[in-house]
Amino acid sequence: MQTLPFESFYLTAITPQGVVSRTKGLLSENRFSKVILLKGAPPEVTSEFLNCAAEAAAQRGFEVKTALSAIDDGYIEAVFWGDTAVVNGSSPFNIDPPFFGSKFKTLWLGDLADRDKSAQNQAELLQFFLESQRQFESARKLLFAADCLLSDNRRTAFEAADQCKIKIAAEKSAAKMISGKGKEQFFITADRLGGKGMENSLLGYEVTAFKDKYGGCAELFLSLIHKAAKRCGCRFIAGFSPLYPYAFPELLIFPDSKKAVVYADGSFKLDRSPDRVITARRFTDKGQLTSRKRLLDANRKAAEKLLSRSEELFLGAAAARNEISRVAVGGQAADGQLRQQLFRRLSDLCFFHSERQD
Repeated sequence: MQTLPFESFYLTAITPQGVVSRTKGLLSENRFSKVILLKGAPPEVTSEFLNCAAEAAAQRGFEVKTALSAIDDGYIEAVFWGDTAVVNGSSPFNIDPPFFGSKFKTLWLGDLADRDKSAQNQAELLQFFLESQRQFESARKLLFAADCLLSDNRRTAFEAADQCKIKIAAEKSAAKMISGKGKEQFFITADRLGGKGMENSLLGYEVTAFKDKYGGCAELFLSLIHKAAKRCGCRFIAGFSPLYPYAFPELLIFPDSKKAVVYADGSFKLDRSPDRVITARRFTDKGQLTSRKRLLDANRKAAEKLLSRSEELFLGAAAARNEISRVAVGGQAADGQLRQQLFRRLSDLCFFHSERQD
């Protein structure tokens, strides 16, 4: 499926802790006055409806953001604009309205299913499901082992760094980047260590790249800017690595100042040259780092092998999940009229009493 020409990112990733999804946490806070959950259909069908909602919102003048699915590669998991969120309520974790009469509304797409065809496909669906779960779990264990090695490298190299100099540099950068106020604070993730997750998100931004082979200096630098942004209550998007989904951000985007900072050696890969580069060398004692080089290189090579194998397993698991989608879509009723009725219902839920963005 072709990605929509909107700002896109990932809310889901395979991590050492298992599958991490930030979707539910994003919806649980007071960011959106209207949340529409789509349920009862495979990812291909749900993504089609989300695509429709995104295009309709863009035509009405809204600034649209799309969250892509990291598990079923290429599909849309959620769409956001203004005070509205339209979300796949079944992937990767079930999302239900927190209480009766809440801002959450549900559109059931299960009416599209052909019950007889779906029943016939159950055995095949179970086979692909078990295979995908096995490969996801194997990938998670390898990520955990790589995480241990790389974390040890980060700590070891950081012992040779001057933390005071890093704090001063972070304070100066934060003063230039942080501006404005707002409640829109997205916490996103790279889809996996392949580095996807910044499609169209840094167009028109002034980007600072922090180069750090081992990560310790970058961790402190971005963490300090992140804390300053939270204290000021400004709008920002924070991107996290699948290896460290609850640790330090590897990407910070500030929409109001049109500035961004990224850990250049991390999970988020720039597809353009940065406007400014900061290197860890300026904060590091070269002699101390050289004395630790043998251990650092051995850990890095071992981690690279583990990460490469985990990527292979992840792709195998994703292929099995795509087969689940193929079989499930085969159980959908080819009723164009019913599909149009559901599209109209979705449009009513999204735009009834909605105000056009200025």
